[in-house]
Amino acid sequence: MATLTEAEAHRAAVEDIATLAVAELVREWPGLPIDDPIALAGPLRDLTRDLVDDFSAMTATIGADWYEELRNDAEIPGSFTASLAPPAPDEQIAASTAWAARGAFVDSNKALGDATAFLDRMIADRDRVTIEINVERDPAAPRYARYASANACAFCAINALRGPVYRSENSAAGKYHQHCRCVAVPVWNRDAYAEAPYVAAWRDAYYDATATLGGANDSKAVLALMRKTAGLR
Repeated sequence: MATLTEAEAHRAAVEDIATLAVAELVREWPGLPIDDPIALAGPLRDLTRDLVDDFSAMTATIGADWYEELRNDAEIPGSFTASLAPPAPDEQIAASTAWAARGAFVDSNKALGDATAFLDRMIADRDRVTIEINVERDPAAPRYARYASANACAFCAINALRGPVYRSENSAAGKYHQHCRCVAVPVWNRDAYAEAPYVAAWRDAYYDATATLGGANDSKAVLALMRKTAGLR
């Protein structure tokens, strides 16, 4: 089981790679037709595709290596070779970069901010999705936990406080947002899972919110109240 220190180190390694990718996009930005939002979409898509291909392979490899390391540390019998998550599909990149390019109708800095936020997410996602797909295919049937950062938003906090209960990348825990710094942590023995110390306060805030609202059926209301009472984003 990953310790808090190991999870934070893994998060930092993924963030470093995403930061390098974003820096490369920023460096290339002045050479794009940023004064023409319509002409910008194609070159931005092509540049983003290249960066996603190059840098997401690194984060996927980091995720696969970490998965195998944690599995070995847990002394799970049998060999297992972790698979790498594929990069983001072309359709997703095309749609997201077209959306970012439209921001240049307002201001080129807005377009750049939207483009870098998307790129950052796509690079970080390859690590998370690598963990998730290997949890699904591992015959030892592990689960994974969403390990949120201390300054996480309310949505991430709720998913994190549930612990290692997730099996599929299609679950709620598999939904990540722009600038998200959550990592997926595989767990083979739930009794060995140690959540981050700040999660206890999130759990208290969640229980208080659901008690105030009379239940957790209205998730938007629960999130709103947690943001108000617990200082979450």
